[in-house]
Amino acid sequence: MTKISSSIFLSFIYGLIAWNIALGNSKAMQDDYFDQKDQTFWVLKNKIAFKEASEILIDDEGNWKGQPPAPQYIKFVQELTEGDIPTLIRWLSLKDLTCFSIAGQYEQPNLELILTWFSTLSEDQEKLQSVHFNKLAWLNFKTMSNQRARGEASILSPDSLETHRAFQMADSHHFPIETH
Repeated sequence: MTKISSSIFLSFIYGLIAWNIALGNSKAMQDDYFDQKDQTFWVLKNKIAFKEASEILIDDEGNWKGQPPAPQYIKFVQELTEGDIPTLIRWLSLKDLTCFSIAGQYEQPNLELILTWFSTLSEDQEKLQSVHFNKLAWLNFKTMSNQRARGEASILSPDSLETHRAFQMADSHHFPIETH
């Protein structure tokens, strides 16, 4: 009986060690890909992180495989190409994600690419919803404000405008305050 108890105990300990190592590796991987600004707002470090982290930290159903909690806001302000759209769609599939931003307060480096993609998607509302386009913030603060001021004449849905507004609010907390 004690031999069986010892085996069960050792199996439990080995499992616990393996689980802790996996969690530690997950945290290490996250640190390789993100500059975590706070618990909910993370910034992808570079284009390699943009691609690799989407494969390693998001499963095919859009669940977060990294150490919890999943980020609610992710920012990545670098030039994207048409070949990056599938990776962007994978990020947008993340279930707990509120917003994936490819624009900043002043930057909007992907405007032409996203306008073209948006125009194509707008022809099929189901497709637009299936890629979770309303989670994407792609306009800078000024352009977003102009679209909000347009009201019903805006090219964006109210949900998409709210995503942009919420992101700009979250992002603004991470800017240094400039003095005179």
